[in-house]
Amino acid sequence: MTTHLPGDGAWPRVRRAITTGDPALVADAVLSLDEAGRREVADGLPGHIGVARKAVTERDRRRGVWTDGEEWIEPMRVAGAGVLGGAAAVATWLYRRDFTRWRRPLDSGPLLRVIAARPPRWQADLAARLALRLRGSRAQARDDSVPLALELLRRSGAVPPDHDPLTVAWVSQPPDLEHDPLAGHLVPRLFEAEGVGRALREDNVDPPSWDASRRTWLGALRDAVAAGRLDPEPLVDGCLSRFLRGGDATDLRFFARLHEMLAPEPSERRVPDYLRLLPASPGAVAELALRQLRGAGGLSGADLGEAVAALMFRPEGKFVRAGLTLLDRAARDAAGDLDDLAPALASAFLCESYEVRERAVRLAVKHAARFTPAGAEAVREAAGVLPAELAARLPEAYGAVAAEPEPADDFELVPLPPFEPAAREPFPPPLGDLTAAYDKVGDGIVFERWLDGFVRDPSKRPRPGQGRIYERPHWCHLAEWTEALLREAADPGAEPPVRPRAGHAAECDTDTGFDRLPAPGHVSAPHYAMLLRCAEIHAALKAGTLPPYLLATHPDLRPPRPRRAGGACRGVRTGRCRGPSRRPGAGAPAAAARGGPGGDRPRREAHLGSGRDAGAPAGRPPGAGAARGLVPRQR
Repeated sequence: MTTHLPGDGAWPRVRRAITTGDPALVADAVLSLDEAGRREVADGLPGHIGVARKAVTERDRRRGVWTDGEEWIEPMRVAGAGVLGGAAAVATWLYRRDFTRWRRPLDSGPLLRVIAARPPRWQADLAARLALRLRGSRAQARDDSVPLALELLRRSGAVPPDHDPLTVAWVSQPPDLEHDPLAGHLVPRLFEAEGVGRALREDNVDPPSWDASRRTWLGALRDAVAAGRLDPEPLVDGCLSRFLRGGDATDLRFFARLHEMLAPEPSERRVPDYLRLLPASPGAVAELALRQLRGAGGLSGADLGEAVAALMFRPEGKFVRAGLTLLDRAARDAAGDLDDLAPALASAFLCESYEVRERAVRLAVKHAARFTPAGAEAVREAAGVLPAELAARLPEAYGAVAAEPEPADDFELVPLPPFEPAAREPFPPPLGDLTAAYDKVGDGIVFERWLDGFVRDPSKRPRPGQGRIYERPHWCHLAEWTEALLREAADPGAEPPVRPRAGHAAECDTDTGFDRLPAPGHVSAPHYAMLLRCAEIHAALKAGTLPPYLLATHPDLRPPRPRRAGGACRGVRTGRCRGPSRRPGAGAPAAAARGGPGGDRPRREAHLGSGRDAGAPAGRPPGAGAARGLVPRQR
């Protein structure tokens, strides 16, 4: 018996037990209280939530350690479950937001112990309330909502409420149908609760080889049926009802496997249900239904017609062929006339597949003598939807078949409306004062206009800047290149030689100007392409091979001369995105090293020089031509 200090009240004793973080001590303290003590503790608990949380945080700070800070939660839950009056209040207290955790409690024994001290009806009420709280959420998957609700239902003996998440939670636990008191209540609900099939979609009769000790639901149901604890007939009827409710293949996979495991005997009582499964159910379900219908035998003409009509319009070819086989077998097994099969044959005529229609015609020809005049009339009317070449194969026993009229072609040829292209806006002219705009070429259009104006007239202009650009090993900005172009045009050869970079002396000629380019990885790809265009023009200017105009020049701004006379390179198309190319033999260093474009000097000079010198404008050196685009034509 617990000994209390004089003047020690109920709430201080419970509070000290909560401070220890031991749920078992809290359960002992709560169970020793009388009615007045429970009321006292119930009044003090809500205000102690913040205090308990802060005490754990301060303790961890003093110790210099980090924990999840959740050890105060379970003692508070145990205290509330033992002192709060109503079952509704306890259900709310156990899962209030302040008690949200990232992991389940290691031991639910103290909580179950204080709940077991309550009256049986109170426990059953709490169990039902906790069961109805289940929602299948991620937060509930982290806490003890499911195991606590199921354990209280088992202990209290209460009837589980009709709640789909409760059934899904039950089947998500390992099965123990022999000893679980909930099995008698929840097994029939397997076929009614939404979400059971998806939860058990990977379940099989036998466990996988790498986890042979696992208990599966199909295996547990098989053992229960074999032991006589479960009747297989309600299970088969439950599978049928679940199939008829519909669902995708994933939701119905478990029930299809259960039906296959039970292997029911064909029954005429279930024929209407299996017929209803043929038109639109998933493939596995339709296959087992067809197998049951074949085993039932003795289908009436109406049932056979319904089955064939359902199978003819399924997208799977195997079911269409199965429908024709079913029709042929029924015709062979029938003793009298086949008038009852005329509707089924008419359904086969309506199938969209030409192969199926042709096979149905062969069946009609094969069994033509077994139709009475009334049956033959029905087949002849249905054959009106057949193509003419198939309808012509039907024998004279069916009479003349009225072919389906061809749909009228109401297409009327009319002239197209006239097309008037929109007027093209004129392209801006080249810049006039290149010196004033040399440092304002950041915009793409301005850059194109500046280059166009310079290539058209590379005459001497005032030199901008102070010439500091020659002190820099690399020119990373367009303004540096435009300044260099103006200075080279004003004072040819004034640029000092470039000091070769380490590792590049053997790959490039420093006199070409390409060595001023920065590394491609140091600037963006579009900006590097613009710098490369400037480098090509700069190299051509120094070599005296500057072209008369850019190949990318807008047609409105080109001189009125033929392309060949203007020196354009053969086989290169124009475009706004094109720029000047490398002159023969002045390619990029990497290309020169590997003998690629720009590296094969004799061959390219021989090819590009033919037919160009005669058309070069006056004042231009021989070999000058229109610069090509940087981007090669995609082939």
